[in-house]
Amino acid sequence: MGNLCKKLMMLLHSRLTLTALIFAGILGMGMACNKKETSGEGSFNPTPMVFVKPINLPEPTYNFTTEQPTKEGFALGRKLFYDERLSDDNTISCGSCHKASAAFADPGVALSPGVRKQVGIRNSTTIMNVAWNADFFWDGRATHLNDQPISPIHNPLEMNESIANVVKKIKDDATYKSMFYKAYGTDVVDSVKILKSLGMFMAFANSYNSKFDRVQRNENSEKFTVTEQEGYVVFIKKCDPCHKGHLFTDNKFHINGLPPTDAKDSGRFVITRNINDLYLFKTPSLRNILYTAPYMHDGRFNTLDEVFTHYTKNAGLEVTNADRTRLKAFLATLTDSTFLNNKDFADPGN
Repeated sequence: MGNLCKKLMMLLHSRLTLTALIFAGILGMGMACNKKETSGEGSFNPTPMVFVKPINLPEPTYNFTTEQPTKEGFALGRKLFYDERLSDDNTISCGSCHKASAAFADPGVALSPGVRKQVGIRNSTTIMNVAWNADFFWDGRATHLNDQPISPIHNPLEMNESIANVVKKIKDDATYKSMFYKAYGTDVVDSVKILKSLGMFMAFANSYNSKFDRVQRNENSEKFTVTEQEGYVVFIKKCDPCHKGHLFTDNKFHINGLPPTDAKDSGRFVITRNINDLYLFKTPSLRNILYTAPYMHDGRFNTLDEVFTHYTKNAGLEVTNADRTRLKAFLATLTDSTFLNNKDFADPGN
């Protein structure tokens, strides 16, 4: 009887031990799974970026509420903006033709070279204050900021790449996988999130802290000089019909009076095929204009004086020498040094 009890006790102990081991194993697996979910990339907790509209500017077109920009999405867009892998030969990035220190224009370059040194027929437009745009490029071919990057990426004279191939190039990049996870809660790289992130980055590339803005907002009681004020009066009379309001563009399309070159660029007509849009080009903003030369849709003018001469001779808009001096003084007040020197928009690799 004693031996039987002893055997039963040993069997029970072994079964309890096995049960304990199984339970411990299950618990360990659960802990391992939980550890895998939380330790690799960390918890998904993006930081919202809040857009505060300047009091002297209208409501933006880009919907900061529905787009829900985050610091992580902005950082991802910034990295993509400067990544040369967006071009087919890995030599051209968005930042190659849109330099932050020049209000995202390409200073001193009439026609920016693309892959294999090819050039198109139009000057690189600035992406400054594009959050207020309803359409993009000189001809308005894109109608949403998130769609804007598709055109230069696909253009054979610019980046000559496809979004699908961009995804293939970066989808296994460990840094990108981590950044996509932090921005979107998944490390899966896809074209929608690439374009959305680029849109976030560009939506915050906004200039509104020039002397002009400070005067309009009556900050620190800043005032125009006599010449600047006279230039503003001339500007309102002769330039404001197209370069309207505090964005200094009506965001519409106009004939600028330039005779067509050998390129025979027909402007917005290329997109609409409406004869009424022949030779119409979008009005560019004049903010930071001292840093965005050369001017016009094909970059044919290197100086403001050349622009003034053109409008005097070919558009019936007389700009006297006195007007030029005053206008230059006023246009200089549109320089936003805070924006031009903002390191948040610079190449993160430098």
